[in-house]
Amino acid sequence: MADQDCVAFVNIGGVDYEAREHKYSATVLKLADTFSITIPAPDGKVRGLDGSQTPIANVATMGARVTLAMSDPNVRGGERVTKLRGIVAGRRMQTDRDGGTTLAVTGADLGWMFSSCGRVFQNLRGLTWLEFLKKVCGLTVDPVTGSVVADAFGWGIQGVRQTNVINRKLRLGRQVVESDFQRAAAAKTSLLVPRFQIEVGETIDQRMIQLAKIDHFLVNVSTDGFLQIFQPDYSQAPLYSFFRYPTTDTRRKQNNIIDPSVEESGDSLYTRVQCWSSVVDTTNNDPTNPNAGRYYGKFENTSTLPFQRLYTFTDPEQMGQDRVTSRARWQWQRFLFDSWTYSFETVGHSQNGVPFVEDTMCELHDLLYGYEGVFYVAGVEPSRKLARPGFDRGSGSRCRITLKKPNLLAA
Repeated sequence: MADQDCVAFVNIGGVDYEAREHKYSATVLKLADTFSITIPAPDGKVRGLDGSQTPIANVATMGARVTLAMSDPNVRGGERVTKLRGIVAGRRMQTDRDGGTTLAVTGADLGWMFSSCGRVFQNLRGLTWLEFLKKVCGLTVDPVTGSVVADAFGWGIQGVRQTNVINRKLRLGRQVVESDFQRAAAAKTSLLVPRFQIEVGETIDQRMIQLAKIDHFLVNVSTDGFLQIFQPDYSQAPLYSFFRYPTTDTRRKQNNIIDPSVEESGDSLYTRVQCWSSVVDTTNNDPTNPNAGRYYGKFENTSTLPFQRLYTFTDPEQMGQDRVTSRARWQWQRFLFDSWTYSFETVGHSQNGVPFVEDTMCELHDLLYGYEGVFYVAGVEPSRKLARPGFDRGSGSRCRITLKKPNLLAA
C-alpha cells in the first residue's frame, strides 16, 4: 500500500491556495459536509498560487464563499476534482514556538445555510417541497428545471433535484452533462399533508429532515449547489474492493484495510415498531373515545431478534393512516441501519483511479471478522497529515471509510 500525495486546494475570494494539511468529511446522514484545512502563512502573509500575498487577517473572513477541490495523482492525472462549494465557518491564526505561522480554516457546503432557525409560527399545512422552500427559505424554484430563479436570503442554493446521481458523478470526477435527466427528476412535488408549523428555536434542517423521513428520503446539498431529496441506490455496481486476510493467507498482499472496527448495538433493534400521531384529528373525533382521531401504524419483523422487543413513538405530525404506517417501517429500517457500522482507514484517497465517494457501493472481504459481500459506503473522510512517514502513525494521505449494510433507508 504505497502512500500517495493527495493535495487539497481552496478558492477563497477568487484566489487559489494550497493546503498543507486537510480533512474533508462527507456522509449521507448529514445535510452539510464539512472540511478543515491548514495554509502556511510565513511572516503573517498567505501566499496564493497566483503569487499574491495577503495579510493573514484578510483571508477567509466569516461567511466568505469557498470551493474545495482535491488533486490525486492517481485520478485523471492529478486533475482537480471539486468536492464542495460552501462557506467559511471558522478560522484560527496560530504561531508555534519556532515562529511558524499557519491559518486553519473550517467550513461547510451550502447545507450549512439550513442550520438557520426558520420563521416561527408559520402554518405550512399542505405545501409542496417547492412551496416549503419559498415560504421558509426564500427560494423560488422553477418547477420544470428545478433551478432557483430567486434567492431572497442570498444563500447561493442553485436548485432542487430528486436524485444524487449527478452529485455522485461530480465527486467521482466524471464531469458529465445530464440536462435531460436533471429536468425529469427536478423536484419532489408531492403534497406535504402534515399539519405543522416552525416552532421557536427549531432550525430549518431539522424540519426538512423530519419531512423527508415521512417518504423515506435523505436530504443533502450537492457539489454544484443543488438541494437534493433522494434515496440511496443500492443497485450500483461496486466501485471499490477492500481486503483483510490473515497473515497465514497467501492473499494477504492484497490487504488494504487499516485499523478496522465493527460496532454493533442491540439497543436499536426491535421486532415491532409502532408510530402514533400525537395530534388528534378533530374532524374524526369520537366523544366516547379520546384517541379516535389519533393515527396509528406499525411494522413487524420477528427475525430481528430471537425474542419480542417493542418500540413505540409519537410523531408530531398528523400524517394520515398510510403515512403513519410507512413512518413506522422507516423507523425500523433506520434503527437497523444504525445498529451496525464497519469503519476503517486506507491509504490514499482513491482506488484504481476512482476517488472514494459516499453513496456508492463496495466489496468487502474481511476474513478475520467474517464479513464478505457488497456494502454501502455511507461516509468518507479523506485527510492529509504532514509528519515523518514511517514514524508518525497516520501520516500522509489517508481516508477513513464508513460502511453500512445495504438495502436499508429505502421505500
